Amino acid sequence: MIYNVLVVGVGNMGKAHAKAYYKIDEFNLVGLVARSPEKRNQLSKELGNVSQFDDFDKALKETKPDIVSINSYTETHKDFAIKSLNSGAHIFIEKPLAENIKDAEEIISLAKKKDKKILVGYILRHHPTWKKFIKLSHNLGSPLVMRMNLNQQSSGDQWTVHKNLMNSTSPIVDCGVHYVDVMCQMTKSKPLYVNAVGARLTEEIASDMYNYGHLQITFEDGSIGWYEAGWGPMISQTAFFVKDVIGPNGSVSIVEPSDNNVIKSDEIDSHTKTNLLLIHNEKRDENGMFLNPDRLFPRPDMTEPDPEGVTFYRNVISAAKANGLKPHVSLFHFSTPEWFWEEKDGKRGWERLDALSHWHRYVSAVSALFGQEINHWCTLNEPMVYVLWGYIEGIFPPLEQRAAPVDVAPVVAQLLRAHAAAYEILHRDAAA
Repeated sequence: MIYNVLVVGVGNMGKAHAKAYYKIDEFNLVGLVARSPEKRNQLSKELGNVSQFDDFDKALKETKPDIVSINSYTETHKDFAIKSLNSGAHIFIEKPLAENIKDAEEIISLAKKKDKKILVGYILRHHPTWKKFIKLSHNLGSPLVMRMNLNQQSSGDQWTVHKNLMNSTSPIVDCGVHYVDVMCQMTKSKPLYVNAVGARLTEEIASDMYNYGHLQITFEDGSIGWYEAGWGPMISQTAFFVKDVIGPNGSVSIVEPSDNNVIKSDEIDSHTKTNLLLIHNEKRDENGMFLNPDRLFPRPDMTEPDPEGVTFYRNVISAAKANGLKPHVSLFHFSTPEWFWEEKDGKRGWERLDALSHWHRYVSAVSALFGQEINHWCTLNEPMVYVLWGYIEGIFPPLEQRAAPVDVAPVVAQLLRAHAAAYEILHRDAAA
């Protein structure tokens, strides 16, 4: 079945939805409704000169849509929704559903009476990275601490949009509904209460509105969440991108690009186009040092790398490139697999007789799998720092304090051999 869709509002979200409807075979975009002729005309041309209207009632009557996609300012939601449902259409409606609970309940009641569907635009529920973010949070234990913000230093047209939004909706309500929804999915618990404060930092908005605010939410399981949002030319761009969750077993964060010039706080894509997920595990060894399983060779008897580990690193490299980064790979940055420190023939770690054969297998696999994607390699990162702090000062694993520098000569010799072997493998494969 093909559904006729009428799109109301052609701002950021309305434009995105209209373009999607135009591309998807199951939908037929029958019209655009917007007050601004400039935006309306431009989008219509991009979408095959689809019909455009400045009068919603006229558009509804002439296009007879199966679905109305409502992407307008919050204070208009109820009117558009009621008229759409009464015309016999299902509705997609951007969050929040309405300006207040009473209006929302009226819309829901009418939809039930008319046997029509309502879909509220909680886009993060369908975003692949956010879905993964939420799934990973379920491994962190309970309670959780969730920290998120959406601060936007806006000016010009974007500040105008924000001021129009604040005719009815504050910053922490506008997108806070997304992040509170995410927190509910992470905790799988019911909120107990919410505390919030706001500040009016400009005379350009109503006296009872605020353009900066933050809220704290407490859940039945003891989890707590924090959300902050601010709009306007005065908003700081420092720490405007915070999306992380912390639990007893570690943390997961959505990481912004390392080059802050790549993203701008006033561009909504900077907040919705996620970059990398940073996962931290709190597991530690008997010495209290952080411990994580090796991804490529979690067992010493493996002849081929673990497929899940390969997929993980492919995704990291792809995400880095997608965000304009050039991946630089360090083959050894102090950490090694846990099994590498199991004693064999009276030796552990780099002093094991089979240490170089394991290293050769690892480097060969990395070079074969990812060599075409990587142009910059580091074989061993600061090897003498590793030797000093691991074998003389006892700060790094293996936490040894050998009596004299000569006592670490076997380790230094192995690291030199490891560098030479990696150099040879990488150059051989690059020339092949």
